Amino acid sequence: MSENVIVRYYFVGGGHLDCEYTDHEMYLISLQTFIEGGLLIFGNMVVNTKNVTNSQILKGSVMDID
Repeated sequence: MSENVIVRYYFVGGGHLDCEYTDHEMYLISLQTFIEGGLLIFGNMVVNTKNVTNSQILKGSVMDID
C-alpha cells in the first residue's frame, strides 16, 4: 500500500511551501519531527519547523500496489 499526501506549510512573514510525501512512513516521521521542532528536508530544501505557523493537507490518497 502506498500513501500520497501533499502538505502545505505556511511560514512566519507569509509564504508557503507544498511538500509531497509518497511514503506513509516518511509522512509519519515528518509529523514527529514537526512536533519536536526539528528540520524537515525535501530534496535540496530545508524547512525549519519553528518558522511554520500552520500546515494544511491538500491531498491525501491511498493506493494498493500489487
